[in-house]
Amino acid sequence: MTYRHIHIIEENIQYNLIIVCFLYINRSDNSRQKKNFTINKYKNKEYSVFCSIGSRRKYLYDMVLCYNIYKRRRLFMIGKKIIWFDKINSTNRYIKNYHKNLESGTIIAAKHQTAGYGRLQRYWEDSANNNLTFSLLLKLPLSERISLLTQVTAASVYKTLKELNIDVSIKWPNDIIVDNKKICGILLETILEKKSVSVTIGIGLNVNALHFTKELSNKATSMALETGSKYILEDILDLLIENLNIYIKDYLEGKDDFLKICRKNSYLIGKNVYLNKNDINSVLVKDIDNLGRLVVLDNNKEEKYTGSEVSLKNIYGNKEKNYG
Repeated sequence: MTYRHIHIIEENIQYNLIIVCFLYINRSDNSRQKKNFTINKYKNKEYSVFCSIGSRRKYLYDMVLCYNIYKRRRLFMIGKKIIWFDKINSTNRYIKNYHKNLESGTIIAAKHQTAGYGRLQRYWEDSANNNLTFSLLLKLPLSERISLLTQVTAASVYKTLKELNIDVSIKWPNDIIVDNKKICGILLETILEKKSVSVTIGIGLNVNALHFTKELSNKATSMALETGSKYILEDILDLLIENLNIYIKDYLEGKDDFLKICRKNSYLIGKNVYLNKNDINSVLVKDIDNLGRLVVLDNNKEEKYTGSEVSLKNIYGNKEKNYG
């Protein structure tokens, strides 16, 4: 199997051209081969491609892919800059440490996180080179809607997996699950400035992992386990970036398509849940409101919940109550 890396060498605005280099790396023998393409864009969004190596037809797929990635990286705000690490303690921690020197929309990704974490500092188990773990930095004006970015991200992950024919549900506020097993976790952290906020969105998606610890074997799954296929992490990231751009734009324009996805595909709505670890009585989940809060019915009284702990029996294939 080959790994495809795309690098934009040059952009000529005057002549509406971009020159792109494809680097193919054969994983079996680590051999490398470079191919350059020049893309001429037209106002009607069509384009012609001239390939310096080989026949045009042979590399048509790569040319189309290249053009799509060009549009995404240049015209959207998310993913213009992606920094990959082979190994890092935590991508969220890296952004929090260096956010002042990073542009909004920057993504920090890693092939392996040694100290990844989720809500309440829970350890995130990461199988090296098998999972997609990355963090996104957004610098935004202060707003009461900031917490909605968790739902924005959940909708983006949902759409990405659905496009790959994986049926998932969204467990408010931050988990994506398949058949009662967790496949993805989301963590939103904020740093307040004077008139703005730096938001770090961490995503841990189980992609090619085939084995989990005994403790997690009944609670976690992966894309590979669900489909029997192996995926290229960079390709999954590109698809996820595209959906993040769609729904973050939706969020910034005050629209709520992402909330509609979270409501329609909610794992909790219509179920009885426990709002806190030691609760004896459960509440009925009715809805998710326009600020991303959980709307519950407690003793026939409607309440809105903003905490981080929501649990219910038998979730993630386990009979314990608490998996916030």
